[in-house]
Amino acid sequence: MLRESEPRRSWLPWAIAGCLLALAWYFREVLGLLVGAFGLAYLLEPLVQKLEDARVPRPLAIVVVLLLVSAVLTGLLAIVVPNIVHEGGELLAKLPAKFRNDWLPALNRGLLHLRRRYHVRIPVTADAWLAQLGNRADLAPRSLSAVLSAANATVTVLEFALEVVIVLAMAFYVLLDWHRIHAGVAELVPHSMRPRFVSVVGKLDATMGRFLRGQLLVMIVLGTLFAVGFELLGVPAGAGLGILAGMISFVPYLGFVVALALAVLLSSLQGGGSQQVLAVVVYMAVVHVLDLALITPRILGGSLGLSPVLVIMALLAGGKVLGFAGLLVAIPVAAMLRVLVHELLVEYRETHFFNDPPPVATRPDGSLLPEPPGPE
Repeated sequence: MLRESEPRRSWLPWAIAGCLLALAWYFREVLGLLVGAFGLAYLLEPLVQKLEDARVPRPLAIVVVLLLVSAVLTGLLAIVVPNIVHEGGELLAKLPAKFRNDWLPALNRGLLHLRRRYHVRIPVTADAWLAQLGNRADLAPRSLSAVLSAANATVTVLEFALEVVIVLAMAFYVLLDWHRIHAGVAELVPHSMRPRFVSVVGKLDATMGRFLRGQLLVMIVLGTLFAVGFELLGVPAGAGLGILAGMISFVPYLGFVVALALAVLLSSLQGGGSQQVLAVVVYMAVVHVLDLALITPRILGGSLGLSPVLVIMALLAGGKVLGFAGLLVAIPVAAMLRVLVHELLVEYRETHFFNDPPPVATRPDGSLLPEPPGPE
């Protein structure tokens, strides 16, 4: 009877796994906050441990580190946001006049050229298009739209601030129980595999630490290059724009694209002319090439033990397989794979297959065959 009932229970693990996946999808927003708290705790644990080693009580050390990181991020945002908003607001106020005086005539000439040269049926000019769009826009309830937009923006900001507070609170308790969580995970591993598991996890943790320190150094270098270059080229809000680009450069290509687009837009609105815009484009291209060929491969590759060729190949492979997400995780995954491959090679060199001596050739009667003569 037991043998007949065992196949009927084989669906139970799959049902449990399906229920867990369904619950994880339903509570994905809550799990996202939990993952963010664990990620923040992982990033800040070395700083907390250093303070704890200096005989600072762990709860106090956690509070000090969280306040310090919050103060640094708030200070950077206080420098970046007002600078960009002030300069950008003044330039955007000039946008209608600049569009009307400089860009609109060129657009009209292009439309008329298309109509005369290629016989494209364009009933009106760009001025009429703008007037028509303006008349249609007047029909919309502007006051109601403005009120709804302001309300939505306020709710979004409040929700984001609340999520930040929740993540900080959860990170505090995760850091408080960090050692107990580590011990609990290690106790789930079988005794025979526990020493090797602890060793491999320790090496992966050290690798991720080197990656995070290297990535922070890359962000500082790129942010400095962007800020100094924009200031020298006379880009409006150049310092704030460069710092912002450096802060988001942990995502490959994102910092470069954002900095290039905003620098070109602000330079055009300022009226610097095509020479300034061309200088900005050339400078950004040079910095981007330096980043791809020298800065990221040297700093990250050197800290992780990866050659520049492997770093570039990892970025290409990650982008090919997973697109944007692949670019984000390519280098840390390559570093972890390097550690795991090294451990597998160590295991392989300890096997009998690798260490057993070659078989000795014998005659049918069991006597040893003479060894072949060596090269003279």
